[in-house]
Amino acid sequence: VNGPATPLYNFGALGFAPGELVVVTGAASGIGRATALCAAKSGLTVAVWDMNGPGALATAKEISDAGGQGFAITVDVFDE
Repeated sequence: VNGPATPLYNFGALGFAPGELVVVTGAASGIGRATALCAAKSGLTVAVWDMNGPGALATAKEISDAGGQGFAITVDVFDE
């Protein structure tokens, strides 16, 4: 989770407290990945959800390598 020491977003304003769990869908890339990394930097535990399993694992590993708590779940949330 490289970048500034302060999170880019105040997750506390959304009602989250450090250590709580947040689920981020689409977290293997793009906006979802950025959201997952910011959430981890804010002290949240991140459930990294994506249909791209290897990408989800990579995001969760980046969170863990930076000292955060993240785990990957391969999931497709599409509703037909």
